[in-house]
Amino acid sequence: MVMKESVVKLTTNLLDSALSRDTEQGLVVFRKALELLGEAGSEAEILSVLEKLNKALVGIEAHGYLTSEEFGWVKELREIEEAGV
Repeated sequence: MVMKESVVKLTTNLLDSALSRDTEQGLVVFRKALELLGEAGSEAEILSVLEKLNKALVGIEAHGYLTSEEFGWVKELREIEEAGV
């Protein structure tokens, strides 16, 4: 599943970036999303995880800090959800 691979890659990028910045922001969300994506067996399940991840990212964006690179990954995740692919 191309969509699953893309979402996993982008979420892993966010996790790795947060770890490299030595911040707790988003770590629980990113790890849980990766766990759920690993268990997801259908496109509907992947989209459900993505929807929840994107909702959490709205909160991080509003009340936390994202680098410009991280924000680019967030935008890609939103575009994937909007496309529903």
